[in-house]
Amino acid sequence: MALLDEAMENDAAAFVDTDVFGESITYTPGDGSGAVSRNAVVIRRLPELVAGTAAALAPVIDVWIRNHATLGVSAVDRGSDMVSVATKVGGTAAAHAIDQIVEQDSAMWHLRLR
Repeated sequence: MALLDEAMENDAAAFVDTDVFGESITYTPGDGSGAVSRNAVVIRRLPELVAGTAAALAPVIDVWIRNHATLGVSAVDRGSDMVSVATKVGGTAAAHAIDQIVEQDSAMWHLRLR
């Protein structure tokens, strides 16, 4: 592993630590392999208009999860994978579709949920 990749992996581990920024989410791959609990950073944004509507609002949630086979996820399928997280802090978790893969590098995935 290259020095930069190692540093990024260490930073990713600290970033999603639930004692710092992270919280627990449930990631459900669309391939049927089963839901897994993972630590991630969750940013809840203001709701946005649903495309094609005049007044329907939908939550926008950004999630940063480790790019790691056992401590995060090593592949993301935008078409079928789901992330369960509460829309409001302290609320009840609900499944959200992955709307966009915003960024991905050797350490982290940045996903936008709808």
